[in-house]
Amino acid sequence: MKNILILLLAFLAYSCNQVKPNKFQVSDLQITWSVVENLEATYTNGWKISNQGQSTLPSSGWAIYYNHVVGVPVPESISGSLNVEQISGTFYRITPNETFSELGAGESVSLLLECSGWGIKITDAPAGLYMVFDGQEPQVIENYAIGPFPPDDLMKRSDQDQIPIPTAELIYQQNQHLSLIPVSQDPKIIPSPRRVIKGQGVFKPGDNLFIGYAPGLESEARLLMERLNSLGQQSSLTNQIATAQISLSLGTFGEGLLEHYQLKVEPEKINIQASDPSGVFYGIQSLISLWPIPGTKPESIFCQTIADSPRFGYRGMHLDVARNFISKESVKKVLDIMSFYKLNKLHFHLTDDEGWRLEIKGIPELTEFGAFRGHSEQEQEYLFPAYGSGPFPNVPENHGSGYYSQDDFIEIIQYAAERHIEVIPEINFPGHARAAVKSMQIRSQRLEKMGSDEPKYQLHDPEDQSKYSSVQGYTDNVICPCQESV
Repeated sequence: MKNILILLLAFLAYSCNQVKPNKFQVSDLQITWSVVENLEATYTNGWKISNQGQSTLPSSGWAIYYNHVVGVPVPESISGSLNVEQISGTFYRITPNETFSELGAGESVSLLLECSGWGIKITDAPAGLYMVFDGQEPQVIENYAIGPFPPDDLMKRSDQDQIPIPTAELIYQQNQHLSLIPVSQDPKIIPSPRRVIKGQGVFKPGDNLFIGYAPGLESEARLLMERLNSLGQQSSLTNQIATAQISLSLGTFGEGLLEHYQLKVEPEKINIQASDPSGVFYGIQSLISLWPIPGTKPESIFCQTIADSPRFGYRGMHLDVARNFISKESVKKVLDIMSFYKLNKLHFHLTDDEGWRLEIKGIPELTEFGAFRGHSEQEQEYLFPAYGSGPFPNVPENHGSGYYSQDDFIEIIQYAAERHIEVIPEINFPGHARAAVKSMQIRSQRLEKMGSDEPKYQLHDPEDQSKYSSVQGYTDNVICPCQESV
């Protein structure tokens, strides 16, 4: 009997020491953030946290996490029963302090503070809110609202701020002087060609078009065929240019200008001639712009001669997939749109503080760790959330996680090359390199535990005592170029 009693007491003691699941439902929280007033170099903003359920939010043991790009708190402005802590960069945490009591059903608590910068638009608001109770999995806060902004006089960034608040009424007034232009004046080719000479008659596409091409232009011909087929126009390839309704060829003209082309539409035939394959490709894009849209009128193309060449050799677009990742398929869609508007350079921003997106098989930690953002108390599993990416690294809506395998990257480069676009990869060194720095810290820890003599590739100096802060508020995102491992 004595032994049974001892076991029972031991079991009760063990049970009392375990973390008990909190019964409070995060779905019962309603959180509102709003701007109160803009000052000279800071702005006052506030949180209102309301309990709309029947259970009670306890006085401790929980935290609300979020990202805020324009929100470095002024410490002395924080007062009341809630604390705000900057964890890293734009990642923050709200926790109750010793003066916070339970938040019962129907009750609310407010937090008022000053932050650096200005709050003048919806995108200045915090994002990616989620809640964590001690010892439990994070839960996304769904009931989050951005409160109304203050009157215009409190929205100015200074007394000298002359930029009007872009209200619906203002935009309506600004658009009053605009008028629709006739469809006949609507430019069908963007950017506008250098020279367009109108001809006589129209070209009417038949049931099956043959596309003829000169040697070296098979890729361009195939892309034209695929595009026409996608528009409902049956077409096929032939190497017999003379008998084809659409012909692609190379020639010396246009004063030797690179990427120059001439598109000639006649009643019985369309010819695209260029000084190089890229010029042929741009001529194809102009032809697609003129092509009849299925189900609409006219169902023909007016005869004309177009001569064109780019005004600028570098016609680029910058795509940042480090901060907000997009899939390989989405990158291809971007390349398709770029090619239609005759852009030829993709500045591919692959790494930054918030993510490393390119697989390097010899250094797997760069993507195994550095390509994922999620909730992590000590930042050992993933990088901290950023730009509202939230606590879960692998859900479809998490734009903070993902990377391109080496095969993916090769496929993207080849896809771009077929569309005469050069991919310019950007690897951020020595600044804006937090994802790489943290990944190599993880690598170093892993190799030390294994007792391995593989190179650790440490990118920071553990003895560095310098103090700095990036524009995003990071204090640990710079590589030390003096290290041999760098």
